[in-house]
Amino acid sequence: MPPKKRPASSMEDSTEEVILEYMKKMNRPYSLTDLCTNLHSQIKKTGAQRALESLVSQDLIKSKAYGKQVVYCYNQSLWEEVDSDKLKELDDKIEEIEENMKRDKNKLNQLESIYRGLTSSLTDAQLDEKLEQLEKKIEEDSQKYTYLSENTKLVTDEEKVIIDKNYSDYRKHWKTYKNKFKDIFDIISENLTVSNKDFMEEQGIETDEDFGLDIKIDPLAKFTNGS
Repeated sequence: MPPKKRPASSMEDSTEEVILEYMKKMNRPYSLTDLCTNLHSQIKKTGAQRALESLVSQDLIKSKAYGKQVVYCYNQSLWEEVDSDKLKELDDKIEEIEENMKRDKNKLNQLESIYRGLTSSLTDAQLDEKLEQLEKKIEEDSQKYTYLSENTKLVTDEEKVIIDKNYSDYRKHWKTYKNKFKDIFDIISENLTVSNKDFMEEQGIETDEDFGLDIKIDPLAKFTNGS
């Protein structure tokens, strides 16, 4: 079938001309965003959308919706002869686009989940402040525990249980906040263009290691092991 001739009035639309000629030349499916990206110096998104709708109404290009995404391609029936291999290639390309859209949607859902988690969690500054408070409290309790351990006659069994429980709770909180920060930072650092160390320095993030602290080392272990 020979190509259909476009109405004269439609031919005057330069945006339609650019899009039609490009899609005819490339002969592959594109989304509106793809076309605007590839032809960024020649068309604008608003005009491109109207042009695509006009071209579809003239049956010069075909469109197919995948959810909220619409894919456009040159009307293959306008070619005198359609190669079956080329059609298979187009079908494969559409399938590939669908798969990419699914992956992008899953990635978007993941990022939205991360964002909700970040906005509902403590900020870096709040985490730093909380960790500092916990470290100070642990140090105070450590000194108190040492004193009480050396003066066992002044401490009742009930008090020792409370102190041990508080100390254990503080260390658990410390580990929880540290692990939570690590999980969040690992996600954020996936797309960093600088090293993790440089990023932390730029953001003013200080770690336990910066202060010579190791969460795996219990400063009171020697007392509990010896008791």
